Amino acid sequence: MTTNAHAGHHTHAGHADTAPQPAHAGHQDNHTGHGIDADDHAAHQHHGKHAAPEQPANDAHAGHAAGVPGGLLVTQDGYTLDLETTIAEPGGIDFRFRILGPDATAVTEFDPIHDRELHLIVARRELTGFWHVHPVREADGTWVIRLDLPEAGAYRVFTDIAPRALGRTITLGADLAITGHYAPQPVPPVSRGTEVDGYEVTVEGELRAEGDLLTLTVRGTANR
Repeated sequence: MTTNAHAGHHTHAGHADTAPQPAHAGHQDNHTGHGIDADDHAAHQHHGKHAAPEQPANDAHAGHAAGVPGGLLVTQDGYTLDLETTIAEPGGIDFRFRILGPDATAVTEFDPIHDRELHLIVARRELTGFWHVHPVREADGTWVIRLDLPEAGAYRVFTDIAPRALGRTITLGADLAITGHYAPQPVPPVSRGTEVDGYEVTVEGELRAEGDLLTLTVRGTANR
């Protein structure tokens, strides 16, 4: 996707992230409304249409379990998202987790999705913000990323992965609680556009569970 001070367009067939907003070897996007890397991760935020399971094994977007939206299950097709901790304090945390395979051992071989072995999204339950990051995988299969979750509340952790032995993409999800005084917030109204750090992002198309064509337009606002 091309993004500059003027305008850029990016089109994907498929499902978009449900929340309005962050590293490979430690690089991290802030998609909470405070900042956005419009060059690289606008492309990562909106993954393509997940095809049916009978798709060829090398199709990185072969689909989720029939009838089940991605991210609702901790375990799918024998693969489990295993968080090292499910409760943490607000602020910076060294977030660690593993993907366990059917044999209950950590998986270390993945096919890339958008040039990454794994995409991690942490979203607030109220959909008031999320972080799309790319953890680093250690030799034993443990994934590590530094997260900064400043507010208490309920969060959902999602991983997009394509285990090589499975031959297709799945999305696993698990709950994460950040301790402290928690004041639930209302779900924000539906909006087709937002402005973040000097960029305006708008979306055209209808978001449907079975997938559809979405067009995202990113414009720089500094030179208006």
